[in-house]
Formats: sequence, structure tokens, C-alpha cells
Amino acid sequence: MVEALLGAWKLDRWLIVDRAGERPSEYFGGLHSGYCLYAPEGFHALHLERPGRQLFRSGDPHQATNAELAASGRDFLSLMSRFSVEAPNRVIHTIFACSCPNWIGMQQTRYADVSPGSLILRTFPTPVCGTLVFAELQFSRLPGAVPRRKASL
Repeated sequence: MVEALLGAWKLDRWLIVDRAGERPSEYFGGLHSGYCLYAPEGFHALHLERPGRQLFRSGDPHQATNAELAASGRDFLSLMSRFSVEAPNRVIHTIFACSCPNWIGMQQTRYADVSPGSLILRTFPTPVCGTLVFAELQFSRLPGAVPRRKASL
């Protein structure tokens, strides 16, 4: 499965699944854009954001207001991790950098369904506001992003 994961992926859908069924994720106001990368050296990067984020008025992030910085931070999630495949359909991400500092050092396991053109990552059941939910991220492979060498994980 490692070879099938390798490459660059573009987010197509972000779903939340509970007992009532599937619904689009409400994170970032229900609008999502994102990318996921699995590198042969065992590195993983994920960036999720709300499309059309508000630009900083000055154009300089060092001169952004506190309100601009807060709004920017609410509208994206980005992380870097090492990854390994635990079982045919489970990927473990050990996070070493993240926009959510609480996640640094954390291991997150995802169920993974991967085919030549698509990748689906699912969380384990997670309590959110008293209800158990699964998050499901659906990606499509970016053209030209098929790995050229075999991973050695």
C-alpha cells in the first residue's frame, strides 16, 4: 500500500459521518480546499483551508492585525508528519509540525482506501460535541504525481 499512497493529492470532499449519515464538513464554513503529499522518504504533508481566505490588508504578514491573524488561523489546518503503514488499510502519522500545536508529537491513525486515482482517509470514531463522528477526506491524484521510485518504509 505504501507505493499506492506516494504522490500528491487534491482534496475533493470533506465529510463528517455520524448515525444520521454523511454530510459535508462544516469546518471552514463548509468550503474546503486542500492538498496531501506522501513522499517516498516517509514524510507526509497536509494542508486544508477555506478557499477565498481574506487577504491581509497590508500584504505583509508581519504587519497583519491581530484580527487578520486570528481569522487566517481559523481558516486553515496544516501539518507535517512521518508516516508508516500499520496494516493493509491503516496509516500512522506521527506529527512533528502543525498549525494546531497540541497535535505536535501525536500519532494519528487513519483508515486508507487507495486506488490509482483516488485516496480516502477516515478517522477513528471521535467525540465532537457529545456525538461520535468519523471525518472522511476524499482526494484525487494530481496529474504527473505518480511516484517514480519505490519506497523503503
